[in-house]
Amino acid sequence: MRRNIHNKCRLAGLLATLMGGSVLVYASPEISVDSGTYDLGIIYEGKLPSATHVFKVKNTGDSTLFIKSVKPG
Repeated sequence: MRRNIHNKCRLAGLLATLMGGSVLVYASPEISVDSGTYDLGIIYEGKLPSATHVFKVKNTGDSTLFIKSVKPG
């Protein structure tokens, strides 16, 4: 009886290790943008209207996304 319980515990530990190792996934943020570029056409300096465009940015990952800086490219 004692040996049977010991074997069951060993099997349960092995299964937990195997399942935990294969299911282990780290949470990470992932950024998606509707479009990376936008053509504003020809714009003359000092002339109205001013040129603007809104880029839609979304976190499609499963943890918090921090945007530390944005640079024009």
